[in-house]
Amino acid sequence: MENVRLQISNSTAQTDRTAKRITVFAGLYLLLAIVLVIATQWNLGKTRRELVRTLKSIDTVHLLQVRLLTVERYAQAHVLTKSDGSLQAFQENRKGVQELLDILGDWLRDNPVPGLTTDGIHPLIDQELELLQSIVTHDEPESLLVEHEATHDALEQELGKLLSQLDERLIAVGLERSEKLNAWIFGIVVLLGMGGWLAAMLFGWRKGRTEANKAE
Repeated sequence: MENVRLQISNSTAQTDRTAKRITVFAGLYLLLAIVLVIATQWNLGKTRRELVRTLKSIDTVHLLQVRLLTVERYAQAHVLTKSDGSLQAFQENRKGVQELLDILGDWLRDNPVPGLTTDGIHPLIDQELELLQSIVTHDEPESLLVEHEATHDALEQELGKLLSQLDERLIAVGLERSEKLNAWIFGIVVLLGMGGWLAAMLFGWRKGRTEANKAE
């Protein structure tokens, strides 16, 4: 009889130790799950913001190209018509170019890619606007057309270069986001596996505990 009681006592002690281990593993599992979720959300959020910033930069460059073309068209219209309406539209769109340039600078300011800035286009845009202003106010604007054409071509080249860099950055950010999502899915699979293992351990502990109680 004493041997039976001793066996039951040892079995109960063993079951209690197993329960403590399961509790420790469950706590570690929960902590790991929380850390993984927080880290994943932070990384995905950072990548998402970078993706949005790059897309906004591309859109702003396209708007800048359209606005520059509009400024040039109103300058030509004023040279031909000398109307106050075309001059006012020219000045308003010229101001709009500067505003878009500032917006683009803000989008690119925190970009981690070296050289992805407005440094290449900023002086050319300033020169383009000054030449167009001179064409609007000059008595013989034809004398400035050659210089304007050279500046315009250089500016278009720099804008195209910037768009190419932004497109490459967009692809890189998209790949980075995809890799992070894959890592997150892998982490979830691992956690689910660990959860299944803990559930099996818990089931075994409960079964052992029930058998020990019946034996008592």
